[in-house]
Amino acid sequence: MRAEMREDVPQVTRAGVFFVIVAVFAFHALGFGLLGLVYALGSRTPLWLSAVIVGVGAAVIAAVFLRIGRTKIKQASLKPAKTIHSLQER
Repeated sequence: MRAEMREDVPQVTRAGVFFVIVAVFAFHALGFGLLGLVYALGSRTPLWLSAVIVGVGAAVIAAVFLRIGRTKIKQASLKPAKTIHSLQER
């Protein structure tokens, strides 16, 4: 089992690098999208007000996702119950 896990570590590490790269590009894409939204709203309202509106909207969305994530983390159990049970049987 240990040898098998050691073989998978480099592959998982390489995959993790790609996830980091994707996260960086997605973060920048989101920023440019929000900036575009600020300028779009700025054509009808003062630019400072459109920035405030977009910022508050993004903060509300982030708060909703934070609450959902915290709820799901609290529901998750990281205890390896099956492993503990099998070790207790020995």
